[in-house]
Amino acid sequence: AARLLTSADTAAQVAFAVGFGSLSAFGAQFRRVMHLTPQALRGAARAGTLRLTLPAAYPLELVRRDLGRDPLGVTGLIGEDAVSFAWTLPGGPQVVTVQFGDQDATVQPARPEALSGPDWLALHTLTVRALGLRGLSRPVPLVPDLFDGLVWAVVGQQVTFRQACTLRRRLVDC
Repeated sequence: AARLLTSADTAAQVAFAVGFGSLSAFGAQFRRVMHLTPQALRGAARAGTLRLTLPAAYPLELVRRDLGRDPLGVTGLIGEDAVSFAWTLPGGPQVVTVQFGDQDATVQPARPEALSGPDWLALHTLTVRALGLRGLSRPVPLVPDLFDGLVWAVVGQQVTFRQACTLRRRLVDC
């Protein structure tokens, strides 16, 4: 995926260079793992948005409930049909909105013009983790980045969930 964003090679050149014997096998595997086509990933910077395909019977309400577990959280806000995140990408912080459709999720950074190839790849990775699209048979939302994972692990050890949420918000505000 990184090579598609950082080189002028065609998708076919990338497919053969990484060992695929056919373009159809490369495309199918790419779509299965990345939830979009190679061309869509490459075109994200031009379009200023990523569009991920959600699996059939994606449990949106369960994912939304998990993402909204801290209703006063400052790094993620749950709306009617969208989720907004504040993430740190290689090029710096970025607010990102994920809008849900019937079978897709549109990922819209607030400042797409500020993103480089590595930023788009990091944005994709964080979104896939947050939405639980990591190739499991059933979507399981994961903590998208190391900071969130460490904070939840540490502050959640010996306190109630409500106290853990409060401590996490205080850390983020610092």
